[in-house]
Amino acid sequence: MTADDDGGAGAPDAWPPPPRHPDAIRPTFRQLAGLRADPSGLLDHLRARITAEQLQAISRADHGHAHDAHLAQLQHIVSSGTVSPNLGIRPLEVLQLTRWREREPVDHVARAFACTVLVLGDPDLHLDMWGPLAQSAITLGEPVTGLAAGLAAWDASTETYFDGPDVLGALWALGLCLAAGGAPDAQLHALADALWDFEDEHLVVGCMGDALQHSLVPHLWRGLTRDVLLPRREESAIARMLQALGPAAWEE
Repeated sequence: MTADDDGGAGAPDAWPPPPRHPDAIRPTFRQLAGLRADPSGLLDHLRARITAEQLQAISRADHGHAHDAHLAQLQHIVSSGTVSPNLGIRPLEVLQLTRWREREPVDHVARAFACTVLVLGDPDLHLDMWGPLAQSAITLGEPVTGLAAGLAAWDASTETYFDGPDVLGALWALGLCLAAGGAPDAQLHALADALWDFEDEHLVVGCMGDALQHSLVPHLWRGLTRDVLLPRREESAIARMLQALGPAAWEE
């Protein structure tokens, strides 16, 4: 491995993999009937919306360390709309740090951008990416909420069943964004079907919420579920979604 293989300003050799358009990042493992997958819509919206100042702030998230190298990588993502399927440490480190920002006032555009790039370019721990991304998307409102739903549907359809909790994170974020965005009942029922049809040795229908509790951001999942879904628990599609996860999805 060369000195530039950590994703620095120099041209990488074999690592990290070269950037790709989101459509070409991962193969599809399953089809989610009635739900539209869109890997690029949210990234395209956010890269048109994010400012130079916000990119500077993200690039300095690691106490300003390697700021120029991080910024160069972020600028390339914004200008090209492409992301490496396995990001190097630059800009991975500052994106991960930006993901955790919760102290008010949260820059939801910057955090949504960071989480979106991570969903596309970091193959690990998507369960922990989707909590902050769903919260930022719902806070920002449309069209971000709907575009986040499209990314979540893509993520859930491209994760393998070996990544059960990560698939669940994408599916639950999808349900939250659909509900918050006023999606029709047919789409909410399609999401409930996907939850009830989900098979994983570590996730049992009726107790899937336990996986959310064991994420690094259980408070975000609980808060979003209480705020977005519980007021509509009498609706049949929402009730089916809540039944699939069980009370651990929203109880302390």
